[in-house]
Amino acid sequence: MTPFFRTPPTVGVTGISTRSSARQLQSMAAAGTEIAWATGTQSVFPQESRQAFRSDLAEALKASVPELLLMFDDPLEVCSRAKMAITEGVRRIVIISEYMPVHDMVELKRFACDNGACIIGPNSTGLLIPGVVKAGYFSEDVCIPGNIGVVAKSGSLAYAVLAELRSFGLGISGVVSTGGDLVKGSSFCDLIPFFEQDEGTDAVVLLGEIGGTDEERAAEYIAREVSKPVIAYLSGSSVKNGSAIGHAGAIVRNGVGGYATKAAKLREAGVSVADQFGELVPKVRDALSRCNSRSEDHIYEPSQLQS
Repeated sequence: MTPFFRTPPTVGVTGISTRSSARQLQSMAAAGTEIAWATGTQSVFPQESRQAFRSDLAEALKASVPELLLMFDDPLEVCSRAKMAITEGVRRIVIISEYMPVHDMVELKRFACDNGACIIGPNSTGLLIPGVVKAGYFSEDVCIPGNIGVVAKSGSLAYAVLAELRSFGLGISGVVSTGGDLVKGSSFCDLIPFFEQDEGTDAVVLLGEIGGTDEERAAEYIAREVSKPVIAYLSGSSVKNGSAIGHAGAIVRNGVGGYATKAAKLREAGVSVADQFGELVPKVRDALSRCNSRSEDHIYEPSQLQS
């Protein structure tokens, strides 16, 4: 089960209880995402979105089962609500919520696997496929449609890369954030296959960071299964053993999860690794120019881009 869509899906949204999440609901609707319903605190709902309001998840699921569920819920309630949605037939869930208990995510991941459901997150920035669906914080304002697939742990880093690609006239076929927690619903290995199989994607950008072994396992998968060029950038190159940065999973322990090991494994798999942020886009352009693709059709001059 892939979280991606080639045609616009119906989207249910839960946990709209703050102005920040309400703005995202409004932004999604403005981007053309088909909001089936949304639950939360009615008083914070944008006026134009109040017709989508449902008092609780059970009522909403009785009204309709969306193709994708986006969750902004209290982290202590995510597990039970996601399991309820899966039981009622939801098969794709993106969890934006931060600070979800590890044991809850372990339980939810097992439940999802047993029921054929796909989960992205927790602590994900969301999913964006230009012209198809916006679910979460990613915005088409900082990118243009194109032929580069982006998969990232960090949403902030992904935003910076989207803007950098756009400034060079390069666009994306899709971007997704796995989240940076230790236990995630989907890893790089779960998400890269979509871009490998997608006819509209000619290259993949992998944005990783220190901690865990996701990048090492991705390198093994890429070496075996991926024919398209993959370009990677990893944050945390100067972090010492025992130190952590930002995300719960971004920590180097006992030499495991360090930058050097991850970069070496990716290079062994044939991935072009940018050691500095400024090297990333030139490596992407070089990869596109060397592959037999439609890349030239997806490179825009700055004068062609809207401000």
